[in-house]
Amino acid sequence: MIDRARDVLLGCLKEVPFVTVRLAKESSSLQAGPDSQLQVKTQAGKTTLIVDVRSVGQPRVVREATNQLARFREQWPDAYGVVMAPYISPKAAVICREEGA
Repeated sequence: MIDRARDVLLGCLKEVPFVTVRLAKESSSLQAGPDSQLQVKTQAGKTTLIVDVRSVGQPRVVREATNQLARFREQWPDAYGVVMAPYISPKAAVICREEGA
């Protein structure tokens, strides 16, 4: 599921003509860290996307994901957190917005 989510995100970002994307980190079940880490470059500059993939997008699960991303941002303070799931409920989307993901 992590590989599929990464491929979908890469596919979406590659459609944007002013964005250059580089995969910075592959997922590994053996190490603690984001499921994916991407370097994104635009005219405004570079940023890192740290991605947490979940099997469901219910509010409780998304809250856990945003908390996990907050911990990852301690290591990468300038990174932007992304929560990915097959479906993100409207309530979960509000949580993402409130948490800056």
